[in-house]
Amino acid sequence: MKGVRIFGNKGGLCFSLLVVAFLLGACSVNIKEKQLPFSAQSFIKTHFPEATIDSMSESLDKDYYVLLSSGVELEFNHKGVWIEINSNKHDLPQSLDAEFPSKLLEYISANYPNSRLKKIEKIFPDTRMQGYRVRLSKANNVELSFDRHGELAMKNASEVKLPKLAQSFLDKYFSEEELLFVERERSRSYRIYFAKGIQVVFDRKGTFSEMISRKKGLPESLFELLPRRAVEYIQANYPDQKLMRLAKKSYGYKIRLGKPNEVNLSFSRVGTLVDDEMMELGY
Repeated sequence: MKGVRIFGNKGGLCFSLLVVAFLLGACSVNIKEKQLPFSAQSFIKTHFPEATIDSMSESLDKDYYVLLSSGVELEFNHKGVWIEINSNKHDLPQSLDAEFPSKLLEYISANYPNSRLKKIEKIFPDTRMQGYRVRLSKANNVELSFDRHGELAMKNASEVKLPKLAQSFLDKYFSEEELLFVERERSRSYRIYFAKGIQVVFDRKGTFSEMISRKKGLPESLFELLPRRAVEYIQANYPDQKLMRLAKKSYGYKIRLGKPNEVNLSFSRVGTLVDDEMMELGY
């Protein structure tokens, strides 16, 4: 990217080879339906018999991505077992209920009767730590986590004592938001769930690592956490777009801005615009 020097002149050939390796490792390839594992084909025919397949691709680690004509997005692992189902604007077929723990469905029905299941993904699939993370439709627009048996894997906010650093952060930037749940993740980090689709992740010491908004945007005051040069760049080029995601990276920060032109941007620790994939690979 212009303005960012990654290698000196002597490193040109090395850089080129690394770029090729990066592109080969990051990209997926288009495939034909018959190349999908049989179990994935059967899953689609069973639960989405009226839909046709718009596109399919396979990643180098043998995950399969399928887009149906109905707009539903599916991800399968190398064995053809579903990993993620994203219904977008459509209701999931009732036949899929058999794929989920009954307690999970009962909890959603009892506590969010006016919402539908919009997205569900397996967390740590095929391990003893397997669980489910679901996203509900706009009536609530919340995400919930469940263990492998369908029990809620989150606690009410009043039941969890957060590190002082994390609590001070929430008091400063999210004092007007309704805090619902706290989830302790495998890395011993804290994931905070607010009522209107906002999530904040803290490490075990209480330092924030990521903030996400699914709908209305994050508080504008969070821009003060970014380097001045990054804020100036955003104000000059995207003055009317809301902050939807802010994540700390080893090289600096990665953000996502919302409509009208959604865009992902990455900045170094001093606020210089960078290519995040290259920086994460140590280029």
